[in-house]
Amino acid sequence: MATSTRGSRPVPFLGAAAIDQLMPMPDAITLLEGAWRSAREAGPEIPRSVSPVPGGQLLSMPAAALGGLGVKIITVAAGDPAPGIPRVNGVYVLFDAAELTVRAILDAASITRLRTPAVSAVAAKLLAMPGAEALVVFGTGIQARGHVTAMASVRPIRRVSIVSRQPAAASALAGELRGQGLDARAEGREAVAEADIVCTCTASPVPVFDGRLLGPFAHVTAVGSFQPGTREVDDYTAAHSAIVVETRAAALAEAGDILIPLRSGIIGEHAIVADLSELVTGEVPVDPAQRTLFKSVGVAFEDLIIAQEIAQRHEADHA
Repeated sequence: MATSTRGSRPVPFLGAAAIDQLMPMPDAITLLEGAWRSAREAGPEIPRSVSPVPGGQLLSMPAAALGGLGVKIITVAAGDPAPGIPRVNGVYVLFDAAELTVRAILDAASITRLRTPAVSAVAAKLLAMPGAEALVVFGTGIQARGHVTAMASVRPIRRVSIVSRQPAAASALAGELRGQGLDARAEGREAVAEADIVCTCTASPVPVFDGRLLGPFAHVTAVGSFQPGTREVDDYTAAHSAIVVETRAAALAEAGDILIPLRSGIIGEHAIVADLSELVTGEVPVDPAQRTLFKSVGVAFEDLIIAQEIAQRHEADHA
């Protein structure tokens, strides 16, 4: 465990292995579900900054909420990185909110890998049909893997279809999942016709499937796009789904999946039927017996909640 100094106390660096050990996916789902129940107490989000850099983007996502303080600093590669290099890299700096000293530094890619699927699973618990067993995942990276784990934590997933423009990567991931006891295979985008749940976890700037193929009760989770001009789902999916977002403010600032059809008049703002807090608290119930779309762009306080709990567990283990 690498450390820096925090006055006379060491500041731990918690990497991927430590984060995996300290925070299993089911724990992250439960933690974030509770956080969204208290989201109204979190206060307004501090705006994130997104800066173009050669080869991609540099993002800073600060949060001061629910008694915590931290900032995630990451790079996001514009295209496919070299083999073995994650698309998202960076650190999460967690501060002591009272002393304003550094409490811990965590691997940001691991936080994102855990947080994003866990939030998707919080939504799927209330939006996907209870008996959902057929999952289609677009992408083969860490988010694709994480979403299989997360969806299988909240629904009885038995069949997994992996869709990718890289057939060899799709076949390799399907093989890994078969080793975990799932009926998994690499398939084409038409697999969405048989899907109970669809997760899009790609860097594509344009829709990755034809929404007209979706079943009437399909639940779609879209997490790859986080810019106003890019999207993974098409107009049909947006126009024929009950849409839930993390927060309306974040979605209407960043979610191209919603903003593009909104600007063209395909949908109106009323298409967003609930935010995640309203969904989790039951303030705005959404019937899963319809097609639903959860659009996530990532909210900074989610990272903060995960980082705080991991640091607290690490501190308890080393008290």
